[in-house]
Amino acid sequence: MSAAQTIRARLVTAGVALVLGVSGVIAVGGGVASAENCPTDNVALLGIPGSKQGAERNPGATDGPSLYGEEVWNTVEALRGTGMKFDADHLSYSADGVDWLYETHQTKHNYENSAYKGSKDEGYGRAFDWVRNKIADCAGVKVILVGYSQGAHIAGDLTQTIQKGEGGLGGPSRLKGTILLADPAYNSTAPQATEFGIVQTRGQGNLLLTEAQISDPNLRLDDPNMRARLGLKAADDARPAQGVLGRRDHVSNASPVVSTCIFEDLICDHQGDMHAASHSHVHKLYLHPAEDGDQTATSLAAWSARKLAASAR
Repeated sequence: MSAAQTIRARLVTAGVALVLGVSGVIAVGGGVASAENCPTDNVALLGIPGSKQGAERNPGATDGPSLYGEEVWNTVEALRGTGMKFDADHLSYSADGVDWLYETHQTKHNYENSAYKGSKDEGYGRAFDWVRNKIADCAGVKVILVGYSQGAHIAGDLTQTIQKGEGGLGGPSRLKGTILLADPAYNSTAPQATEFGIVQTRGQGNLLLTEAQISDPNLRLDDPNMRARLGLKAADDARPAQGVLGRRDHVSNASPVVSTCIFEDLICDHQGDMHAASHSHVHKLYLHPAEDGDQTATSLAAWSARKLAASAR
C-alpha cells in the first residue's frame, strides 16, 4: 500500500447538545392525524443539503443529488440498501455559504453577522415544522435526520431539541436516528468514537481505514513517516477535534446519532493555525470508500448509514 497522502478522519456515534427518495419540498402547517399521510413503516426521513446545495440552488432539478446534495443523497440511498424502510423528503432552504469561515481568527464573530447564520436559522425553522407536521399527522411516527455541512448543523441542532423534549416534538422516542456529516459543531470526544484515516493507495485512490488499523505496526506502509505525521503512537491518542463553531455535548450514550468528520476538514475539525481555503478540498472527501476491518463501504457516507442502521431504534 502506498501512502503518498494520508488524512486522518474521525467518526463518533453520540448525542448532540449545541443549539447554535425525492418526495418534494417540505410542507408547513399542522394537520389531523391520518393514516393516508403516514410514511412507510411510520418512519420519515428528512435530508438536509449543505451550503450551496439543494433545490433552491438547482431550480427545476428533479434528481436526488441535486435536491439533497450528493453526500446526503448517497447516505439516503445507502440507508435504503440496508433494508430500512422510510419515506424521504428533502429540505429546501437558501443554503447560503460559509465565506465567514475564511477569516479564522474572527470566525465566531463573523458567524453571528453572516448570511450563513440566517440561512441556518431558516433551515432549522423549516426542519422543525417538518417534524412537527409529521408528529401531528401520524401517531407514533419516528424521524431520521441526515445532514451534510450546514445541513448537519441544522440536523444536529434539531436533534438536540428533540432529545431534550423541547418544542413539542415528542421527545427522544420520536428520533429513529441522525447522521451528521462534517458538522460545524463536531465533537470527537463524545461516546462511541471511532477514528478513521484516509490513505491514498496505489491504483485504488483514497481509502478510509480505522485509526487503529493505521496505528498497527504490522500494517506495511510504503511511507514510514505516515504514522508520525498523524501523531499516531496508539489507537487512542488522537488529538480531540471540534467544529469551527465549537463542540457539541452529548445527551445520552445510547443516542442513535452518527457524526463523521475528516481530519483537516476545517468545518468540523477546526484548527486555528491552518488557513481554511487551503484545506477546502478535504470537505469533499465524504464520498470516498471506507473500511473498518470488518466491512468495506462504497463511501464514508454509506459507512455512516450502515452504522446508523445497526444502532437505530
